[in-house]
Amino acid sequence: MLTVLYLMFNEGYKTTRGDSSINYDLCYEAIRLTKLVAEQADTGGEAAGLLALMFFSLSRFPARISAAGALLSLEEQDRGLWNKIYIEEAYIYLGKAVPQQLNRFYLEALIASYHCRAATFAATDWAGIVALYRQLELLYPSPLVTLNRVLAESYLSPGDSLRHLRALNAGDLEDRFLLPAAEGDICRRMGLWEAAAAAYRRALAVAVMSADRQFLERRIAQCCSVNE
Repeated sequence: MLTVLYLMFNEGYKTTRGDSSINYDLCYEAIRLTKLVAEQADTGGEAAGLLALMFFSLSRFPARISAAGALLSLEEQDRGLWNKIYIEEAYIYLGKAVPQQLNRFYLEALIASYHCRAATFAATDWAGIVALYRQLELLYPSPLVTLNRVLAESYLSPGDSLRHLRALNAGDLEDRFLLPAAEGDICRRMGLWEAAAAAYRRALAVAVMSADRQFLERRIAQCCSVNE
């Protein structure tokens, strides 16, 4: 049941239907139902961990969409807009979620907490996040977790991470645009503007959602303007 609620929240967090990038009602309903599970069943702290993850994610909603309606990356978001009350609530649930045995919700909530505790994007504790992703990858291996781990490592060693990323198989990911988009992001941060634009174009060719396509088009335009 918690996995279903986790997927329900994720669909709201980045919806695959409609014109909006976020389905707030679906996210709020997922939180309401998870609270009911936490109250009615002994989940060994997993429900509390999932609630912590949900509230950390929810706190960033005011900064995820620009005034023009564009989807903003974590790097681009104005952290002053993050909802501090939701972050405080997330930490309360995180304190209740300390498990005897690690689980994915607790680990993902910890990762989210590392982002929320950083005053700026540059101050992010990437080494700590990488360590958590490695634990998550051992317990719940998946192509998406591996991709996120390599992306986190790219903030410590971009060159090595780029080589590891290019060895991954995009066909293993449900959203096939994620791998070339990640390659474009690393190349962009390394100042490899032509390679970044080429990777973003490959991502654009397979991206389906309007918000993803607009984000990639904006990234391509940025790379081309710098390279002119």
